[in-house]
Amino acid sequence: MIGKGSFGKIKQFCLYGVALLALPLCGNADQSCASLATGEMMTNQYLDESGSFCLQLYFNQGDLIQGKFDSLDNLDLYTIQHEHLRQLSGNGNEFLFTVPKSDNYQFVAKGKPKQPFELIWQSTPPGIPKAYTLISPELIKLEQSLSTNKDTSIFWQKIAKQGTPLIEPYDENNVIMTFLWRGQLQNIKIFGSPTGDHDDLYHLANSDVWFRSYIVPKTTRYSYQLAPNIPITAKPLSEQRRSIVATAQQDPLNPHFYPLNSSDKFHRQSYVELADAKVQFGIKPEASSPKGKLTEHRFNSHILNNERDITIYWPANSQALPPAELNLVILFDSKQYQQKTAIITIMDNLIAHKKIAPTIMVMIDTLDSETRSQELPPYSTKLADMLVTEFLPWLKQNHIEVKPNHTVIAGSSFGGLASSYIAFLYPQYFPNVLSLSGSFGWAPKNHTGEWLSEQFAQQSTKPIKFYLNAGLFEGNLLTSNRHFSNILRAKGYTFFYHETASGHDYLHWQGELAEGLQYLLNTDD
Repeated sequence: MIGKGSFGKIKQFCLYGVALLALPLCGNADQSCASLATGEMMTNQYLDESGSFCLQLYFNQGDLIQGKFDSLDNLDLYTIQHEHLRQLSGNGNEFLFTVPKSDNYQFVAKGKPKQPFELIWQSTPPGIPKAYTLISPELIKLEQSLSTNKDTSIFWQKIAKQGTPLIEPYDENNVIMTFLWRGQLQNIKIFGSPTGDHDDLYHLANSDVWFRSYIVPKTTRYSYQLAPNIPITAKPLSEQRRSIVATAQQDPLNPHFYPLNSSDKFHRQSYVELADAKVQFGIKPEASSPKGKLTEHRFNSHILNNERDITIYWPANSQALPPAELNLVILFDSKQYQQKTAIITIMDNLIAHKKIAPTIMVMIDTLDSETRSQELPPYSTKLADMLVTEFLPWLKQNHIEVKPNHTVIAGSSFGGLASSYIAFLYPQYFPNVLSLSGSFGWAPKNHTGEWLSEQFAQQSTKPIKFYLNAGLFEGNLLTSNRHFSNILRAKGYTFFYHETASGHDYLHWQGELAEGLQYLLNTDD
């Protein structure tokens, strides 16, 4: 059952096993949704015989809707005209969204026939915008014109033609990058701004123009979302971030986004690649590159007391090669890398172009965000112990046995932190670490400082080789990566560390993964 301790405040509603009328996913209006009045609770019921339910509710524009559900396979949000707005079941059993306009909306779900279920939600009103400053020549000119002419249509026609962000010259190495949004809002933020924070956009002279400008390198490759009408909250920073996630979406004025196959604008990242950004190797399929294959597996861990999906990439003709000629990469966050990057295409091309020897990549699913945040940070040695005592033997049973010096353990964010700690504990099994935007600022509760960096500083140097990368737009994470690399240098480790004009995103990580594998597997030497 769902824990309800954090849902005791603003406009809370609970729905336990409600038997509701089914709404077909494709607009057959003969059937209607059940309605629930504010504050009403319905109990001791089940899904219908088709395993469906539909619930219609009225929400106010800008409200944050936060909730949880249990025993449902899918949960989606629709308008009363049956227009699909967003998938709510894409992040485990929790959801967040903000209401685009005051109206009736429909929760549409699927589960097992006659299945009892649980649904809980609460609403929070939106926040308030702040004052602004200007550095963009284009916006300075627009602001001046607004004093006599409030019409912004010519400006927006120009922006629609060239797309966003607005890029203007600054100096030899940098440009002015301005994010824009059109409309009457209460507030809007950049989810993942170049400062490493989630910055407010400013409202230009009470017009329909919202903006925020930055000076960034000409080498910038960067993805972001825009989050309009974020609710006011006095909750901790982690909860405030969840409010931003609820409304964060694709920039409607930027034609460039990924993943291309995402279900709605809330699951898409907009991106910008400036002309001087380094070309990423192998991200496009090449007809001449032999294609590897993927196999799907289930792995059960007694140490972690859970089960997860494992995806294995086998290079072309790998069965004909002796283990001594193969490399092994163990990568965390399997689903995210497969959905948000060209990782399989990159592997095909790296091998075909002989940038690396034939390499098996084992991708480990990290389940959900809660499990990930408990397993990957070094609260204990359980994850490392699992890999050595359970996972490597399991790989051997699946005909994967590669020498340790040909093995790389890799990950991004918490995955980079975990990879480094696992190698620290077991360098005899994992002597090569590829860390992308590693979360080296992490520390356990009641501990000040960067915990893992301290461990490396205090203990003798271990036989580990590192490839480290961090983005200039990652704020405190950039600082902690610099500190960690300085410790590695002082302790005499072999490593490569560099910084790029990028943020905390898979768009950037996919290119760095290719670079890191070439450095660590070192087949060009």
